[in-house]
Amino acid sequence: MPKAKRKKPHNPAGAHDRRSRDLPRHAEVATVEVDNPLAVEPGEKIVALRSIRNDPLGRLHSHRQIDEAQYQAGRAFQNDWEKAERGPRAVDPTREYVDGGQMREPITEGSARQCCG
Repeated sequence: MPKAKRKKPHNPAGAHDRRSRDLPRHAEVATVEVDNPLAVEPGEKIVALRSIRNDPLGRLHSHRQIDEAQYQAGRAFQNDWEKAERGPRAVDPTREYVDGGQMREPITEGSARQCCG
């Protein structure tokens, strides 16, 4: 006769775990603490997974190769670089003309968020 299975006791710490259990095969993620968007009190944190696959700064930070100050400085530099990259460009006559080239987007999502909230 088989032995009766016992139930595991309830673990209240795992009740609100919002981390994904079914990640894609080649996912590269790191755990990070973020502000809880559903928090009752301000300042509550939750643990979330952040993709570091195409994020060199995030990978360096998650592997503790750079500290928090260097990470924030890198993000600020990245933001400034993206803003400067949107500036005017000169026409290069040495490059071959490509039919069907698209015009650059006049307002990016980031600049729309900055001006319009």
